[in-house]
Amino acid sequence: MVFMNLTMEQKEIIRSGVIARIGSTDFAVWLAIQSYVDSEGQTFLSQRKIAELVGVSIPTVNKAVARLEDAGVIEREIVGKKRKKTVYSTPVNLLNREEEKQPMTATLFVKRFCELYLETYGVNYSPHWGRDCAMVKNKLIGTFTDEQLEAILVITFRDFQKKWSSRQFPRPTIGALTTFIGNQALAIWQEEQKKEQVIKEAETEDLSKFFKNQDF
Repeated sequence: MVFMNLTMEQKEIIRSGVIARIGSTDFAVWLAIQSYVDSEGQTFLSQRKIAELVGVSIPTVNKAVARLEDAGVIEREIVGKKRKKTVYSTPVNLLNREEEKQPMTATLFVKRFCELYLETYGVNYSPHWGRDCAMVKNKLIGTFTDEQLEAILVITFRDFQKKWSSRQFPRPTIGALTTFIGNQALAIWQEEQKKEQVIKEAETEDLSKFFKNQDF
């Protein structure tokens, strides 16, 4: 088993909710690119190498890079004439980046559901827009905060196979999410938040004790 010694800044980036915001695959691709950047924040890393590092296909890397570029997290430029290379730049700190977030609506929720469905299963989800948006609006919008709604979506797809998959529901649906999965997924997220807070407070306390005992 490999253990990573994360810096405090890296921990804060993860705790900021960036993985939920951009998705675990995109975050892994971003980390792979970050691990090769030079002092100027650039790298010539190939998509084949990124795919090897992350353990996904090249088309998956290509889509992830496109989403990261759209989000403004990375920039890329094709250079060279005969042997063209892609230069990746990471000008934005994921922790400090302020996003212009749209309030969650039923339509945006369903779109986000479809994105995660495609990312998780590799196939498109075909929503019944009228019915599904109505269920989301009546059951979720206004009841939960935008942060909670995003958490419900992420936890649903992360834990579905081990917690909710059945012969009737082999994969998540909007109907299942709005009727019985939503509250359970939120409870899981809230419990994880409590544990993270306990760990964070313990780390802060340990640091305080360390500096208190030092003779500078």
